[in-house]
Amino acid sequence: MLKRIISMGLLTCMLFSNSIFAKAQQSFTATVTAYTLAFSECGKLPSNKYYGITASGKRVCEGTTIAMDRKYKFGTRVKIEGFKYIFTVQDRGGDITGNRIDIFMNNRRIALDFGRQKLKVTILDSK
Repeated sequence: MLKRIISMGLLTCMLFSNSIFAKAQQSFTATVTAYTLAFSECGKLPSNKYYGITASGKRVCEGTTIAMDRKYKFGTRVKIEGFKYIFTVQDRGGDITGNRIDIFMNNRRIALDFGRQKLKVTILDSK
């Protein structure tokens, strides 16, 4: 029974943790900022059918969605220092070039308080 539970737990980790067997390909320091769905940031109102939709066509999700330079394909998984999440490149942005990353956050106050930080970033895999 215990072996079965451990096996099931491992399967769960393999399917949902996004990081248990990932190998680091590249690490670097990036300028990391945060963005929200505020009109001043995305230029869309909730009534717009594209409100909350990323450049990849996915809906934004806190703890998952980041915007990165076009050299990183959509679906690339990224670990950012200080976060427990494994992020996924799902968005782009006019100012998001080079070693710049924008993390989606639901709360504008928290995003503003996050500000601009230099953080270690590890590319786990590239699709």
